[in-house]
Amino acid sequence: MPCTDYGYERAESQELRTRLDSVTNLLCSLCKNAEKIGVLQTIASISVKRWWENHKEQDKRRLYEERRYAKEQAQHQKELLRKSKAKKEVLAKLSEKERKILGL
Repeated sequence: MPCTDYGYERAESQELRTRLDSVTNLLCSLCKNAEKIGVLQTIASISVKRWWENHKEQDKRRLYEERRYAKEQAQHQKELLRKSKAKKEVLAKLSEKERKILGL
């Protein structure tokens, strides 16, 4: 028995994940449109209705996290820019002798 599967299981797992994502996207689109035109409650089974409510909640949490992450990244970039400007201002104030001492 080999110590590794040489990536076969990973490749199969990735393919299954891709297919599952595709089916999830299709079901999401179907439920969204059925809900939009007001027929979801009459055409969907109880399990589909439960899945849809759960999926909408997961989407809401995911979107919240994505927005939070984007906001954090924007703040981080803003802070890096502020520090960069401050560094340039400080370096501009140094004399040639001070620059030489600091190896700049």
